[in-house]
Amino acid sequence: MALGIFSLDSLQKDALDSIVWQCPKMGGSVVYRARALYRMEEMVLFDDLDNCDPFDALIGPNQGPTAQTLHPGKTSLSPNPAKQEVMLTIAEGTVVDRVKVVNLNGQTMAEHALPANSRMFSFSVAGIPDGIYFVELKDGRKTVHTEKLVISR
Repeated sequence: MALGIFSLDSLQKDALDSIVWQCPKMGGSVVYRARALYRMEEMVLFDDLDNCDPFDALIGPNQGPTAQTLHPGKTSLSPNPAKQEVMLTIAEGTVVDRVKVVNLNGQTMAEHALPANSRMFSFSVAGIPDGIYFVELKDGRKTVHTEKLVISR
């Protein structure tokens, strides 16, 4: 692997674990890339007949219902994987004053202030390289929620 690192830490493995079991019809090449990294740690066989819901095959990547209709009242990112723009939907009762996009090494890639009582917030990922990231929802110095974000163009 890069920089002489030959194993994944638990945070990286958890991030990959949430991607590798996705249907490749929805996640595209990112799923295959994540699986290649995952197989360096775990010898597993992925059965996409089990991983892909028949509904996924019909709608294709990022063409289905919005995150709001899929998971009402739940914090989510859409589309995910993202190319240029991401819509963050924040669950009712979650207090957030800013959003940080953080890479797997903990480096902040972007940070955005949110207007008070925001429930939806759109932001660009155009300047962030393809990869796996965490979107941290912050209230002051406290992280109140974290979502995984994949950027793939």
